[in-house]
Amino acid sequence: MSKIEAIKIEGGFLVIYNPMVIERLEDTRKNYKQEDYRQLERFYENKIQQVHIVGEYVRKILDNYREALQFVEDYFRLNYNSFLRKYFRGRTEDIRRNITPGKFKQLFGELSPTQLSIIKDNKSQYISVLAGPGSGKTRVLVHKMASLVLMEISSMSSC
Repeated sequence: MSKIEAIKIEGGFLVIYNPMVIERLEDTRKNYKQEDYRQLERFYENKIQQVHIVGEYVRKILDNYREALQFVEDYFRLNYNSFLRKYFRGRTEDIRRNITPGKFKQLFGELSPTQLSIIKDNKSQYISVLAGPGSGKTRVLVHKMASLVLMEISSMSSC
């Protein structure tokens, strides 16, 4: 993963934060379903978007201070979806990821659509990749590991 620059190890140290554990204090006999956690999921999706919005604001400050001021004014004046349409048109997928668009492109930009669909799959417990020699199975495995480390595990640590 260091070779594809998914992680960078300097001085022999690699820091990975453990995910937060949330423990239920109420009746544990209830079987919670995925939809019970939807509100919490939306909160963290919004938190990721906010990081991208702040990043965009910083870029605007560096490029054009007046545009940055307009950006802030629109953020507080416009409805949230209108704001996203105005400033992130065509980039809604980018601001839903918990890594920068540049890093995503660097790591996953050269993968085929089939390989990328395997990398993006975070629902399947098991994934079987059957292909001939030289077709990119090892590449998919390395990039899937990078995806787990950078995107899925790091988003769990914010929970």
